[in-house]
Amino acid sequence: MSKIKVSDLKCFTQVTNVIGKAKAQIELFKVLSVSKNCTFTNQPCVREAFSWSDTPQGGLFWTDVDKGINPYDKKEVEE
Repeated sequence: MSKIKVSDLKCFTQVTNVIGKAKAQIELFKVLSVSKNCTFTNQPCVREAFSWSDTPQGGLFWTDVDKGINPYDKKEVEE
């Protein structure tokens, strides 16, 4: 995959709306760093953009994001 800016990803808006711009940049950069392993396809819906289980964050993190739940908020509640 050629170099792509995280903010140019089609799913960036969806992820930003859930976890905020700064965290979206961090988390999607992590996905890009393993893009060969997670079959990244650059789709607008995070559900279709990559294989969640093959990312550093894991499937539960992305399931929350897809549902509009901020996983960072859940971590604060659990602590």
